[in-house]
Amino acid sequence: MRTKSDIWKLIDQKAKNYFFWVVTLVSIAMVIAASGTKIAGLASPNMTWWMLGALWMGILLNGLILRWLNANYSDREWTKWVMMVTLTVLLVLMRLTTEDAPETHALGYFVIAAAMFFFDIKVIWYAFAVSIAIDVTMWNTFPNEMDAFIKV
Repeated sequence: MRTKSDIWKLIDQKAKNYFFWVVTLVSIAMVIAASGTKIAGLASPNMTWWMLGALWMGILLNGLILRWLNANYSDREWTKWVMMVTLTVLLVLMRLTTEDAPETHALGYFVIAAAMFFFDIKVIWYAFAVSIAIDVTMWNTFPNEMDAFIKV
């Protein structure tokens, strides 16, 4: 008979697996959209082919790290924190690539939504705090991003 602890471990492992697939698919969709806007000539002048290449490499590296973690250490408690940090790095990379696009402001909400897969309030609070911190830091570092956001 399974105990309550075993069931929660199974739920945690499944949540990490779903987190991996959601983050991977959404990341690929985001970079395809960014690439499409660059190819169509609709991207901002700040988006260069080098930055797009860095974004593609970041998403590939993030997917490989998450897959490796999920395959080898899914039963460990700390893996959800590493997964959230890799998603945060990916968020910053995406925001830097498309720095003056006001639509990227909503990427912070994706981090918060992805944190809910873990059913852990500490992880959700981390996602909330890091999303706010990234917005404040980006707006202070790149004031033109705030101008683009206000115009929407």
